[in-house]
Amino acid sequence: MKYKLKRSPTSLIIASVALILMLAICIFSEASLEDSFVPGIIFILVFVGIIIYEAGRIRGDKFFFDENSFSIDGEKYTYSQIDYLQVYAVSSRYRRTENIDIFINDEYVFGFNKNYENSGKFIEFAQNHNVKVKVGLSDE
Repeated sequence: MKYKLKRSPTSLIIASVALILMLAICIFSEASLEDSFVPGIIFILVFVGIIIYEAGRIRGDKFFFDENSFSIDGEKYTYSQIDYLQVYAVSSRYRRTENIDIFINDEYVFGFNKNYENSGKFIEFAQNHNVKVKVGLSDE
């Protein structure tokens, strides 16, 4: 069975909701049109830009895999070609996630995080093929 590793649409949904709320505030606001026009337009343009950016990133994911192989942007690989998976945590004030980078021939090929749909399945298949996993950002 083929699986697709793809980004979570959470950021896109949050930006869309924020845009809808801002539009509602602009429409139903009791402030004069001159007071809210420029900041409102700037805010709306920023969120439209974020929505377009996130939609493009979601659409741009081209990582397919099954039990024996995977392909990235049409380039086909087997799990035995993977030198290692680099797993490391990324934290911010409000969020923490684990990133996974794939290295083939000691070169970075693709990176994703645990929030991607089917990421656990890919890691499971890699472990079934005894792919080496490095934890942290050390240069071993």
